[in-house]
Amino acid sequence: MKLELEDFRHGKYKYEPKPGELRLVKDNNMWGYVDDEGNVVIPGQFHIADEFNSRDYAVVMKDGYYGVINKKGETIVPFEYHNVLCRMGKEPPPNFVTIFKKHL
Repeated sequence: MKLELEDFRHGKYKYEPKPGELRLVKDNNMWGYVDDEGNVVIPGQFHIADEFNSRDYAVVMKDGYYGVINKKGETIVPFEYHNVLCRMGKEPPPNFVTIFKKHL
């Protein structure tokens, strides 16, 4: 599937990323990611999704639970948590993931 970048102007994209970054796109009420050309990289499968951070991780929600994926769509933190905070920065700690309350 390929989406036209024109769709950004009509509200399909969540934000305008820098060139070369994946774009969030909503399809059938689910978020996924496309490249600069509109080619689907990660199909729409998330109820909530964030843009990728500087380390190429994104916090997403699937089936009511949060996890973390990389730009290949691979699960880095499993979808088992009520909330996940993923921050990358220069100040200590430089890279961390905070996980809130695991689903039991």
